[in-house]
Amino acid sequence: MKNRLALTLTGIVFIHFAATAAAGPPLVCHPWVPEGAPKTPLVAVDMDGKLMPGFERELFDALDREPETLVRLQMTQRVLLAEQKSPDTIPSLLAALKERYDSAVDPKARAERRLDWAVAAESARFVGDERGKGAMDEVVAAAKDLRTDAAAWLAVARTKTPLMNSGTDAEHARAFLRAYDMTAALPDGKAKLRLEAVLAWDLDHLEAYLLDGGITEAGETPSPKTRLAALRRHAESK
Repeated sequence: MKNRLALTLTGIVFIHFAATAAAGPPLVCHPWVPEGAPKTPLVAVDMDGKLMPGFERELFDALDREPETLVRLQMTQRVLLAEQKSPDTIPSLLAALKERYDSAVDPKARAERRLDWAVAAESARFVGDERGKGAMDEVVAAAKDLRTDAAAWLAVARTKTPLMNSGTDAEHARAFLRAYDMTAALPDGKAKLRLEAVLAWDLDHLEAYLLDGGITEAGETPSPKTRLAALRRHAESK
């Protein structure tokens, strides 16, 4: 990916791949917490972007403490991106995340851990784990279990993005709109601001890549408003 987006989080600059949707899969090539959103903690990766000793335990402890799905998605994404430098460690991380999910008893914790693992497994197909088959259906199942978690439906939208096709499909559109509408209904606070920032970022980048050609052909000017309208049309198409 030729372009990079530098995200400054808690005083540390982390080089995040891809500034455009065309650069690669949105699960790994687009920031879960964009620049300018309220900052989130960094774990498991040092200032040089390398994994620290015992990173899996540190990551899991941080995931267990973090109630916000969007932040957990960012934590795991950063570790996966760092693991591109040593992709042989990815299968062991995925196995540990799966064991963490399998061992959960509480239904909410089980659903959250399922999403942590499933998004990581689906993302790992693009960061060096050639043996991984992905877990797209598991991402959707976890979001259904979490029901009203906007970030979980955002993960579904990114998982279902038809980057290799023109336009966008109904399943992707419905997931994005569900995340968008749920976020609008949240109480004010940092969690809402983070979700609003990433949804706005996706509308200006990922959704622009998918939708702007059709919007222009229809004689309209591409904008967040017309992209949302196009998504609602796609969502009702099936």
